[in-house]
Amino acid sequence: MKLRVIPTLGVVLLGLVACGETGQSATPAGSGPTGSAPEQATAPVPSVTRTFGNWTAVCNNANDCWAYATASDFDSGWVLLKYPAGPAAQVEVKVGDWSDTPDPLTLSIDGQTVQATASQVSANRDGVIIDRFKDQPGFIARLGQGRTLDIDSPDPDSAPSISLQGASAAFLWIDERQGRLGTTTALVRRGDGPLARVPNAPVLPMVRAAPAASQAGMSDELTLPASLESLDTVKTCRADLNWGNGAGPPRDDGVARLSDDTLLWSVLCFQGAYNTGHRYFLTGNEGQSPRPVLLRSTDQEGEDAGQDDNDILINTGYDPETRTISSFSKGRGLGDCGASYVWTWTGRDFVLTDERLMQKCAGMPADLWPTTWRTR
Repeated sequence: MKLRVIPTLGVVLLGLVACGETGQSATPAGSGPTGSAPEQATAPVPSVTRTFGNWTAVCNNANDCWAYATASDFDSGWVLLKYPAGPAAQVEVKVGDWSDTPDPLTLSIDGQTVQATASQVSANRDGVIIDRFKDQPGFIARLGQGRTLDIDSPDPDSAPSISLQGASAAFLWIDERQGRLGTTTALVRRGDGPLARVPNAPVLPMVRAAPAASQAGMSDELTLPASLESLDTVKTCRADLNWGNGAGPPRDDGVARLSDDTLLWSVLCFQGAYNTGHRYFLTGNEGQSPRPVLLRSTDQEGEDAGQDDNDILINTGYDPETRTISSFSKGRGLGDCGASYVWTWTGRDFVLTDERLMQKCAGMPADLWPTTWRTR
């Protein structure tokens, strides 16, 4: 299996034809009676996800937005639109599928071929083929107006077909969210409104990592202190690893120094086919005063949906160079769906600095997933 991706890079919207969605009403955001330029936002906006037919739309706290849809067949194809916030942003579209041949992708919408020219063919570190194409004007408009996007294949029986139902509504929602309606930058319902009417991107929260701490003397082979072993949550992890016969997988606990008087411990809680789980704890230098690390994420509405009970983190690790804990929970073994998080140590606690979510398993690489939260 080889993953093929078509990124249509740097699409300029001035040449697009507007595509409307009947029954939808919208008021241009950020525009007053005189059409004057809005003031720059000074705070992040909520991160929100919406579903429109076969399409999912996401806009994060930076007001960067994505819309994507997948083929009805299991993991056979997808299309993804990304539109960063701000008047100067450009939109891009990527299309991908799994295929046994490295041939460039060809697309059709409602049976009409989408004209695109290959500009680069390369292989990434996993050996999958990535086909890069230059988009022809009008592709996004055709997505909004069409019924199906077909990814042509030498084997007609395996050619992915993606429903475009909801595409126009998803694009309209992004335009409303970003204040683009009635301007030359809108995905739908374009007008002659100037770029100055489009709000600038919000100012993101600043997170400063604590100074790096020396890891001299730290080792993953250090014995977990008795103060941690006595905690009920750790006892539960140990019991879950025994598989009922007293013999479990090798211990995969870890320790790192956060500061002169604080250690970070990770405790193995389970090992599965493609997901491994750990809990994190803080202690003093001698293992005293153990306390769980509280790591928070968002619930797509801008509210804390945190891990107040020190939930188990999946496929996680701590990097002392960046002072970050990362977690990558795979929805399945391919790692093409799930959730990815990064928390940064500030000297007082770990703060969420990056969150990416993909709800549908369709072969999309993790580096393309919508970023639902980010910071400076």
